Amino acid sequence: MSRVSPQRTLTKELLITQYLTLKKSTPTIAKEFGYNESSVYQKLKQFSIPTRNLLESLRLKYTYISLPDLTKELLTTKYLIFKKSISDIAEELGYSRDFVHRKLKQFNIPRRNLSESQRLWKCNHVLLSGAVLEFLTGELLGDGHLDHSGPVSSAYLTSSKHVEYVIWLAKVFKGFGIGQAGKIRCQTGTLRSKKYPNRIYRFKTFHYISRRYVELRTLQEKWYRPATREERERGKKFVKIVPTDLVLTPLMCRQWYLGDGSLGSGITLNTQGFTTIEINFLASLLAGLELKTTGSDTRLCGTTYVWKKSVKDFLDYIGLCPNQIKPIFGYKWERSRS
Repeated sequence: MSRVSPQRTLTKELLITQYLTLKKSTPTIAKEFGYNESSVYQKLKQFSIPTRNLLESLRLKYTYISLPDLTKELLTTKYLIFKKSISDIAEELGYSRDFVHRKLKQFNIPRRNLSESQRLWKCNHVLLSGAVLEFLTGELLGDGHLDHSGPVSSAYLTSSKHVEYVIWLAKVFKGFGIGQAGKIRCQTGTLRSKKYPNRIYRFKTFHYISRRYVELRTLQEKWYRPATREERERGKKFVKIVPTDLVLTPLMCRQWYLGDGSLGSGITLNTQGFTTIEINFLASLLAGLELKTTGSDTRLCGTTYVWKKSVKDFLDYIGLCPNQIKPIFGYKWERSRS
């Protein structure tokens, strides 16, 4: 017995898109969304959306409305990479759901099975744009990581010896719509010095992990590559990289500095985990901000260095240290140290 797809709610935003923007007729909207024509017309009146007169309707009926080409590349990006549903793609591009379904079949794009569709439907979603994306990017340039264990979604992980900083991060992410998974975990232990084997150091680290989101998975694919054979032998599955389309902003640089920066005579950014090419690329981005910068150098051991003459300009660019974490990180803004 075949199942009937549930009706889409005729919201004001949906009707404005379909009727005013895409210039669809009320019979077309009714047919595509499972309503009768009178219901669509009543909704237009309810939302005070101006209806067309007879002359406008006739003119539209015999006028071709241009829609974006539904190419294989476009569908692959929307359906496979961004994990959008057929309904979401249809609404976004102005086509019917059946038409998008036929195109997937025509281009031999593999459809999701029921369990995968349900898993995607149940997954958490968050809007990654603006300050949210800039904040996450700055964290990933530093000590932050994205989990890669799930096929559909990913989580953000970070750790610090300062519990105040981890609590502040959790609050910031919550404000961005990114929830926390479980509680902040405290780890204690000992480490033996490599240089002085008889010395043993005690440590205490606090770990944060976010809930899993589909959009974080997309970000993970941008920031990580599969490990090579040699890297896998060393226990790595994925390696963090610097996206080639990266453009720095003050918020990105502030989070990068908070996580992996230190202030001495100049500013040192710990970029040892990246390749020489990536480190020099980051240095060139900082140089583009008119900062005197040195990239990968044997003397710098894989760090990126902002010269003393540019320390003030760098700190002015990233702005002040957030008040909530000033007691633990305010020293990074004390220019008298440089």
